[in-house]
Amino acid sequence: MEIMPSVAKGFPRVLAFGLAAMLLGLAICVPPANAAPGVVESGHSAMWFDPTRSGEGWVLEVLSDNHALLYWFTYDEHGKQRWVQGVGNIVATDDGDVIEFGEIYITRGPKFGPEYDADDLQIEVVGEASMSFQDCEWGEFSYSAFGQAQTLAIRRLSQTMAAGCAPLHGVTGQPVRDYAGQSGSWFDPVFDGQGFSLHWLSRDDALVTWYGYDEHGDQYWLVGVGRFEDDRIVFPVVHSAQGARFGEDFDPDDVELIDWGSIEMSLGCELGTASFDSHLEAFGSGTFELNRLTLLKRPACPWVAPKLTDLYDVSWTEIPSPDNEVLFASSIADDGTILARRRSDTLSGLPYYTAFWHPQRSQWQIDLDNQEVGHFISAQADKVLGSAPVPWGIRSRWVPSLWTENQSWQKLDGVTFHNSYPLGVSKDFSKIVGNGDQFASDNFRTTWIWDETNGQRPLPSSEEVRGGTPVAVSNDGSIVAGDAWEVSTGHDNGLGVIWKVGAEPEILTDQAGERLGRANACNHDCSVIVGSGLGGFAPWHERFSEAWYWMPTGEFAFLGRLDYEFNTSRYRPAATTDDGNLIVGSYAFVDPRFVQRQRAFIWTQNTGIVSVSSLIDQLGVGDLEWKNMWAMGLSSNGDKILLSGEHSDSHSSDIQRRIVVLSLTEKL
Repeated sequence: MEIMPSVAKGFPRVLAFGLAAMLLGLAICVPPANAAPGVVESGHSAMWFDPTRSGEGWVLEVLSDNHALLYWFTYDEHGKQRWVQGVGNIVATDDGDVIEFGEIYITRGPKFGPEYDADDLQIEVVGEASMSFQDCEWGEFSYSAFGQAQTLAIRRLSQTMAAGCAPLHGVTGQPVRDYAGQSGSWFDPVFDGQGFSLHWLSRDDALVTWYGYDEHGDQYWLVGVGRFEDDRIVFPVVHSAQGARFGEDFDPDDVELIDWGSIEMSLGCELGTASFDSHLEAFGSGTFELNRLTLLKRPACPWVAPKLTDLYDVSWTEIPSPDNEVLFASSIADDGTILARRRSDTLSGLPYYTAFWHPQRSQWQIDLDNQEVGHFISAQADKVLGSAPVPWGIRSRWVPSLWTENQSWQKLDGVTFHNSYPLGVSKDFSKIVGNGDQFASDNFRTTWIWDETNGQRPLPSSEEVRGGTPVAVSNDGSIVAGDAWEVSTGHDNGLGVIWKVGAEPEILTDQAGERLGRANACNHDCSVIVGSGLGGFAPWHERFSEAWYWMPTGEFAFLGRLDYEFNTSRYRPAATTDDGNLIVGSYAFVDPRFVQRQRAFIWTQNTGIVSVSSLIDQLGVGDLEWKNMWAMGLSSNGDKILLSGEHSDSHSSDIQRRIVVLSLTEKL
């Protein structure tokens, strides 16, 4: 069936600013990944609007075979509703891809209700249009129609589930449902010439637009936001609009919303129904028997969760160890520079020295001239956070230090806590957290945060949370994550905690109110916090050993278990990407000799938890000659995973360390 004549698919869009803001909240919960500049991809299947013209907009469906379908819901010169549509070709030019709609058209004729007659449909070509995109967030719409011509800057309003413009492996907290592929256009063949366009958003939200006609045969459009309930999609309120004028005379203040009624849909991959109940007498109530008209380029219907190896090519790079050196890697930069600690070979002096692996020179640099021990390296490899012992009586106390390319190691200014030890640093290296003694006589460790402007400051405490171990901090310093001791028992039971500026610390809980275990890491703004198990001693809980993510917006989930290995202790996340959408960590298992070992895992929203050992076994990259393997760190976008551990034939008197970089490259 041809798209254009069979269903003149108008498709309403952004009503007024209030509804636009609501849709933004539903659809764009995290910033989507950018597309390549100028490239039209499946992720551009979305709703778009000009922020200066709220009340009209565009719905784009990117189809296969370099075609796209456009709906433009707007108004005529008298303030009545108008919807324009066109089928376009995606054309590559020297300046990037352009979607060219050689003809855009409007329709009229069929009267809504039992007198509807598809033979009354009239199609009128009214002009031409084009669309192009700077990235996944911004684009440009140009048209020449109805005696006018304009070029408008347009912005994404919605994110269509699993369509693209997001990481291949998914977005944490936004699980993809198997019905995601229902996104697209639907119509009832008996009422050819009108229909619905459905877009699944995140978190079981959906947006529908209904393009049809009123009782006089004039164009009419509706839009509503709904949710999945008991195998139905319920849109409790849908709106129509009127009042604004077309083109250069458009004024968003003229838009008037009308509460039209409600819609319920029940869809499969090819067939479905739509029932409606309108407050307006001219429309009443009824049911349509729907057929699918369009299928987006992505996702398929039904959606099937991909394997990590479906999305990425995996490569293995073993980092050679210097002769007679014992190195333990702790952090990796985006260019592959590795920060490690080298064990001292003397009984006196420091237990470790700092070492760097330089991938461009393929060699190690071991810093024997300084006492600092490096813990974290920045994404740009231009800074290292470490610590150094300073003599204090018969003992030493620790002082945080920062290494930069220009100044080498420098003690942090503004450190006032006795025996301060840095435990975490923000992704941009502007904030540092740790614990220490506020006074030399303290009996407990005080949590602190440091930045260049304010120096070292204590984090807030409460009757329930006094002291603790902060290990992660947002770039702006507004959220610190870690764990705290349980004051009521006096035991270190590892309660997951966040500290916020100007507020008492908050003990993290799951959606059932169970207290969570230690928080281990977070992304750049701590909108995704990851941790391990439950707080206290709760072996009775069926998911006691699992890792989890927790989000301030209310989303929470356990990361799952690997069911083919016998796990004996908690899964422990170690790091997240800057966007929080890829997590790595380690877990314990029992080998055939009943000896507990450590192995690494990778987790994403779409693939679930994946054992690195299974990747090695499946792909034949690297080897499994490990006694223990830990995932220690990540590059900021997750394309490099740092593995560190021990060779399988290591003995306590002859430790053979291993360091490997596992690289993930997107498949085309």
